[in-house]
Amino acid sequence: MKTIQFSLLAALVAASISHANDFSLKRADEVLRSFAGSRPVAAPAGQQIEVGFSPNQGAEEVVLKVINSSTKSLRVAAYSFTSAPVVSALLAAHKRGVEVAAIVDYRNNFVEGCGDRGACKGKHAVATLANAGIPVRVIDKYAIFHHKFVLSDGKHMELGSFNYSASAATRNAENAMAIWNNPEVVATYAAKWNAYWSEARQPPLDY
Repeated sequence: MKTIQFSLLAALVAASISHANDFSLKRADEVLRSFAGSRPVAAPAGQQIEVGFSPNQGAEEVVLKVINSSTKSLRVAAYSFTSAPVVSALLAAHKRGVEVAAIVDYRNNFVEGCGDRGACKGKHAVATLANAGIPVRVIDKYAIFHHKFVLSDGKHMELGSFNYSASAATRNAENAMAIWNNPEVVATYAAKWNAYWSEARQPPLDY
């Protein structure tokens, strides 16, 4: 089982965003079948946990720290995706050669965030990444795509209730957790991220 997981991590790191049409990991479906139901994941000796809260109690800093520390790859799953600092951090990572890709909820960012409430901030954020050459897909297969996590370099990740939005940082009661140096738990999330990628589609952008 560990052999499968580490081969998945190697494939994730080796994938070329500039040429790939699909981010599915090899044998991801096999890994996902093994995750049916809850599954304990070992905490290696080098693992560290970092937590933050909001409003203004470190949650956004935890998210940005994971993104800014990346050197090889970033995979993002987002419900609300309107945070200027998060978008800026992802753009900076892309510019320094990190392979970045994101999946975001379609309705929250392209439908519900528009209309009477003003401009589609989520759509604008997605377009900003896409126009920079970062692959982004939207997903509407589920009632809501409520995930909020970032996978970094195949061994670190951030997760929690914290949406990637200004409200999450300054108004809401939220939490964010960084897990450092646990490739096994990241492989679990990476396999699921890739399954979602295959279910997602190109964003409907007109600018």
